[in-house]
Amino acid sequence: MPLPTSRLRILASSRGVPTNNLFRLKQFALSQANCAQRITTDSVLLGAWAGIPEADGTQEVIDAGCGCGILTLMLAQRFPNAHYRAIEIDPPAAQTAMGNVDDFLRERAHCRIEVCCADFIRWSRTNLSTASVDLIICNPPYFKPALPTATREKALARYTETLSAKQLFAVAASVLKPSGALALVTPFADSGALRRAAVYYDMAPWRLAEVVTVRGKAPKLLLSEWRLATSVHLPMEEQIVVREPDGSYSDDYRHLTAPYLLDTAK
Repeated sequence: MPLPTSRLRILASSRGVPTNNLFRLKQFALSQANCAQRITTDSVLLGAWAGIPEADGTQEVIDAGCGCGILTLMLAQRFPNAHYRAIEIDPPAAQTAMGNVDDFLRERAHCRIEVCCADFIRWSRTNLSTASVDLIICNPPYFKPALPTATREKALARYTETLSAKQLFAVAASVLKPSGALALVTPFADSGALRRAAVYYDMAPWRLAEVVTVRGKAPKLLLSEWRLATSVHLPMEEQIVVREPDGSYSDDYRHLTAPYLLDTAK
């Protein structure tokens, strides 16, 4: 049974958490205790790159499969007036996210952020209405089921069966406002399958960014923003290089992540 938000308890906060479980950013830190999937470049890039479409009134943002809450809190740093709901299926990870949100809100009491322990797809059926959401953001599990994982939690965090792109498009097509968006980070090799899933649900790419981990190499990741295909639109396309051949961060990467990361000047 999913834990209701009101019964979630703080399992770990930034105070008293072992250093190797903390991920420190310029304005806040996140515990990763009890999270099967650690924070990676994927989430940092998506959180820094994604935006919230302009809307009348409060902007409604859903973080699907929030893990420790990094995407929600990165967006809340830049867009403090939006209403955030972070959904995580794994109870220990949801508790950690709640602790991170609690720490974040100590100096930002005006922000509205909720964490719910639930299966996102099931939760969306009863908690989201048609044309009510401005942004769904997700770093979905994208490994194909293969060898058994050590724990159920790792399987939930890693494998596409728990939160597939097709499922995300299905929900987005139903609940996004006309100007709303679905923002994802996925393997670049899966770009074709992603487009096919989008077309099936009458959605189209709005912004696309190839991610090259080392300049000169082939793209490894794709940052993508999708909207309802109500008219013909040529997507804005770019390439983000993370590191130069000498190992230093590229200027584009430093500029993109400067509001968050402590070490992008290196």
